[in-house]
This record gives sequence, structure tokens and C-alpha cells, in this order.
Amino acid sequence: MKPKRLHGGAKKTERAVALRYAAGDELPRVVAKGAGEIAQRIVELAEEHKVPIFESDSLSALLTKVDPGSTIPRESFEIVAEILCFLYHTDKEWRAGRPMLARKD
Repeated sequence: MKPKRLHGGAKKTERAVALRYAAGDELPRVVAKGAGEIAQRIVELAEEHKVPIFESDSLSALLTKVDPGSTIPRESFEIVAEILCFLYHTDKEWRAGRPMLARKD
């Protein structure tokens, strides 16, 4: 099964940022970032591990300014929240791996 590409097509990757948002995390964190060949490798690893890929030049430009290990900046909260919400509602497999997001009905 190929990972979901939430936006864009098969264009060459100029830069990439990997985020982590796990149980106990207050905010998502940048865990990897890079340009050129490093960006391509980040995308390849995401594909290998079936991590959903969201393509946004403006978001990646903002997040490449953040040091790995740091939380995302306030300016990115809204778009990152929308991405997480989209994943939660559309990707059953992604949601299953995140019990901390289970609905409390």
C-alpha cells in the first residue's frame, strides 16, 4: 500500500520536513529536515514506512527554519492541526496507530 499524498503530485522534492506527534507530546516536533538529496531521502523513508505525505511549499519553507527536536512554531499551528484532523477522519490505519487520539464518546 502506497502512503497517501495529501496534496500535489510527482514533482521533484526540493525540501522536506518530518514531524512527530506522539502520546504525551504537547505539540508536534520537527524530527528531520533537509533540502535536495536529504529531502528526497526523507520522502523515501516516509514512503517505505507508509507515513502520509503532505506537500506544501509554504509550510515546508516555514518548518525548515525550525531546529530538529523543536516544536512547530505558532504560525504553523492551524495548518498542522488541519492536516492532523484530516488524517484522523480519513485514514483509519493512521488513527489506529495513535490510541491517544481515540474518541471518548
